[in-house]
Amino acid sequence: MTNDASLEFCHGWLNRVPEYLGLVALGTLVAITYQGAVALPERIPVHFGLSGAPDGWGPKLMLYVLAGIVAVTYVGMTLVQRQSRKFNYPVKATDENRARLQMITVGLIRWLKAEIAALFAYLQGVVVQVGTGQAVGLSPAVMVGFMAALLGTVAVFTVWMVRAK
Repeated sequence: MTNDASLEFCHGWLNRVPEYLGLVALGTLVAITYQGAVALPERIPVHFGLSGAPDGWGPKLMLYVLAGIVAVTYVGMTLVQRQSRKFNYPVKATDENRARLQMITVGLIRWLKAEIAALFAYLQGVVVQVGTGQAVGLSPAVMVGFMAALLGTVAVFTVWMVRAK
């Protein structure tokens, strides 16, 4: 992808897409947390092994802890993206490329926020489903997919930054 294409992707309406997706994922997380608080017993699955089966149990309060951690992380990443002039980049930032690097990095943070919020909404949904007996565990394939998406996002944006020099 050329520098112009990456800048177009990180600017304009496309720049707002991950923000909207992230907010939808946060709203979904809140709805799932509420549903779980009503439907779950006092002991819920809080950890899953490599096979996807639950191997750790804890109090229902952990639903709120997970949702709170995600919310704080989302807000923290939003605050960080507003400090783009203080970022470190994988290439030397010059007066010529600094604006492009900042735009690309803010786009990276926006997509990571959306992906992380979606990941944890999925995890919270699995906790509720397993805790209510509607499912037996976490899908390792879905988890691999989320990890691939996160790493792929970082890789794509890093390439754009390297090309922006």
